[in-house]
Amino acid sequence: MLDTTRFVIPIEQGVNAVTEYAKRYPSRASHKWGSSVKVPGPLSINAFVKPTFDGTGLVIEACAPRFLLGHNVFGSDDIQGQISAIAQYIEGEMGLGKELSNALGKAEFHRLDLVVNLKLDDGTGPEDALEALDYRLNAMGSSLATYARFGRVESLYRNPRSKGRDLFYNKARHVAVAHTAISPLLKGRQRIKRWARCVLRYETRLGWSELRKDPRQLHRLGVWTPKLVREVISERLARIKVDGGRVIPIPRAQLSRLSPRLRAWAMLHAYCAPLQKALDRRTYRRARERILKDAGIDLFDKPSKRSGMSLERLVNDPARRIYGRPRWARKRLKKPS
Repeated sequence: MLDTTRFVIPIEQGVNAVTEYAKRYPSRASHKWGSSVKVPGPLSINAFVKPTFDGTGLVIEACAPRFLLGHNVFGSDDIQGQISAIAQYIEGEMGLGKELSNALGKAEFHRLDLVVNLKLDDGTGPEDALEALDYRLNAMGSSLATYARFGRVESLYRNPRSKGRDLFYNKARHVAVAHTAISPLLKGRQRIKRWARCVLRYETRLGWSELRKDPRQLHRLGVWTPKLVREVISERLARIKVDGGRVIPIPRAQLSRLSPRLRAWAMLHAYCAPLQKALDRRTYRRARERILKDAGIDLFDKPSKRSGMSLERLVNDPARRIYGRPRWARKRLKKPS
């Protein structure tokens, strides 16, 4: 599905269009992204618009599902339809007639963020999946960067210094703490938040050079179909090799009674790590006694390697990928005409 995008539509007098809009709405002038203006969408989520350097077009940056639907927990893989809806809304707000719609055939992308929601098993939270992925990919020698909050991993970057980096993150946590993640004008906010608890979010970014170099001419709006969106996401996920490993829900209430060191050992035990080989006999025996006493977890009870959800299936099974909206949201959340 499409998330954040930056695209250019060639029109005459792009500078005048932005200048006139800023004069009409001085409070919507923005210095966050050059000499741009903010154009609020149908649910008060902004898109940013500025002229190109030569003044022969408009550069538009927006999170497509948030601009159109009020949130980006789920959305659509119909890129052409979403860009067309954004262009129609912006030209109406800026008084451009049909200039943007008529020039869509020449529109080019400078940035495309593609995302997909990976379905989790019942009883498994996105935090558990992220920590299991972090542990497994680290063990396999992947280059990783993590962002954690209150002791829980919230975002996991694979190859963080590369342009083709991969990102897994906890979307439920994002919509819970960011007050602008879901428009206050949107109905069904709590149901959307509950749905986000059932998925792990994957995101990949396509920059200008990568879009231009691809032989499929990915920088052109006209080539993007729902099939191509899924093809590109599948190609990116296929690069991530997760051999073995499982997502095993951890008893957080019990672990909270342990010291940070003992908590880490108990979590490694849950992931089937060979603690007896890593620790000397005396340290292992003392750790077992303390963990058993304080948390009721016995390190002698080996967790089954077949329990929990397979990480390999989570990342590489196409049946786990949710590209669109759940059925209950399809009628309620419509794109503006």
